[in-house]
Amino acid sequence: MRHSIGALVLGAVLGLTGCNSDSDNGTQAAAESYTLVVMPDTQKYSRYNPERYNAQTQWIADNYKQQNIVFTAHLGDVVDLPDSEQEWLNARAAMSILEANPATPYSILAGNHDVLAYRQSGVDINSNFDSDRTLAAEPFLKHFPASLQQNNFASFQGTDATGFNSYHLFKGGEREYLLLALDWRTSAASIAWAQSVLDAHPETPTILTTHQLLNVADDGNNAIFTDHGAMLWDKLIKDNDQIFLTFNGHHHGEAKMVAKNRYGRDVVMILVDYQSGFWGGNGMLQLVSFDEANKRLQFRSFSPWVAAIPEAKRQPQDVLQRWEFEQPLDFEKRFAKLNQEVETEGPGKLEGTLAYWIFDAEHKLTSTDPTKVQFMDLSGRGNTLSLKAKAASSGTQEQLFELLGEAPGFGHATGAARFKGGNT
Repeated sequence: MRHSIGALVLGAVLGLTGCNSDSDNGTQAAAESYTLVVMPDTQKYSRYNPERYNAQTQWIADNYKQQNIVFTAHLGDVVDLPDSEQEWLNARAAMSILEANPATPYSILAGNHDVLAYRQSGVDINSNFDSDRTLAAEPFLKHFPASLQQNNFASFQGTDATGFNSYHLFKGGEREYLLLALDWRTSAASIAWAQSVLDAHPETPTILTTHQLLNVADDGNNAIFTDHGAMLWDKLIKDNDQIFLTFNGHHHGEAKMVAKNRYGRDVVMILVDYQSGFWGGNGMLQLVSFDEANKRLQFRSFSPWVAAIPEAKRQPQDVLQRWEFEQPLDFEKRFAKLNQEVETEGPGKLEGTLAYWIFDAEHKLTSTDPTKVQFMDLSGRGNTLSLKAKAASSGTQEQLFELLGEAPGFGHATGAARFKGGNT
């Protein structure tokens, strides 16, 4: 819930094909598409107005067939005060609406407001990893134990030793997906557990959900890694090619980052959290349509609570939907040859080639260290290039090296690199 920066939009806002902005039932996308519902921080609903929380899950229960909703993912901060039994009961009542039907499975994870350390004086909540807690005392594990989902949903596959991390398998169209739901402070042991899950499913496209990963930059136009998010990227996400999509809440607003993993493939990373808005978000969910036919993901945030208000009676703060955009995704291409080095035509195929680098933004790998620039090896031999100074330089790396959008008239590059030296 911390570090409010406001509700911010990154990138162009696009209308969705087949989506009527005045529709009150959320109808969207073609029949062959399927939908993932993302439920950001519900803490204010659990504390102050559970009717908005109930409206969210009831809408999913009522519309899962029409919308082809295949799964719902909660991003944590289920409650506001972890020692408030009433808030947990409110949350349980809302989520039990989904539990009543095995066709509406969900995942859930703990945010900082869901662990007791948040309310204990003298405890550094930022260092309270899932392995450091007294598990028997934690209310999250009491109200959302592994047995609860195991008894309700075939999608549920298990948890780690703490019970704070879980994974799920579900079908979207003809494709199987894995969803990892990780605690807001994932310990080294839990990272190792998550890696074991990924190792057991090397060919399964994977969605990672957690409470904190991205934040909104001070300029309001870019997404940045948090310290914990940088750890997740470096130790889990970038080296596991099947992770193609991530979601987190915690930081107020909206932001998107498209990052390049170690294989040079895109990982779409989304921050969405409306708790700082009217009535803690006014019932806003995020709907993600997987449109395989048109090779795209379609995103929009939609409020079932506002949809239930007659249009003539809605106030200015009663926003039906917002943050609509689409992200290209060639499903077949992205999920082919997972965790294998990328090979390309051209010089990379010549006999004796040891490495083939293209210096443009498309082939620059994402690093959590702003001083570290890397380019993938397109020969398929794994010889990633790292840019380093030959000698002590008189400026930062950003001052000495930059990528340009000017493509050369030959070769395969979509841009160019400028080495500025900074000396004579």
